[in-house]
Amino acid sequence: MLAIITPVKNESRRLIHTAEQLISQSFIPKRWLIVDDASTDTTPNLIKKLERDYEFILRICISKRSGYDAVFGYRRVVRAGFDYALGFCRKLKFLGVLDVDIRPEKNYYEEIVNAFENVHRLGVASGLFFIPKKSSSSYLVPKNGQN
Repeated sequence: MLAIITPVKNESRRLIHTAEQLISQSFIPKRWLIVDDASTDTTPNLIKKLERDYEFILRICISKRSGYDAVFGYRRVVRAGFDYALGFCRKLKFLGVLDVDIRPEKNYYEEIVNAFENVHRLGVASGLFFIPKKSSSSYLVPKNGQN
């Protein structure tokens, strides 16, 4: 079972694109945990709509912020997702973090899961990261992927 954690804070414009990418994956995660760090824009409404439309999507809301800290704030939000995932997923085999500004290629999670299943000593895996010229989007591709 694969679960993905995505931390968000006022990122509805980016989240819609990330959702489109994740929903069209060749390997859909069993659970996509979107951890909302007390957004004040339309992000909560978008996550609620995604939850209604797709049963594998779940919103986790952190209702209060205790000041801004770029390092510890991010860690706190991701940790909330990890704690929830580990608490509800008895059959969880794979857990990943997908930032909202990253666009994984269509077969990204299929390739990552296959790598873990085929290389039993593998503990951590990721893809190659690149930013195309004249683009504000970032992409992840499996290491052996073509692009």
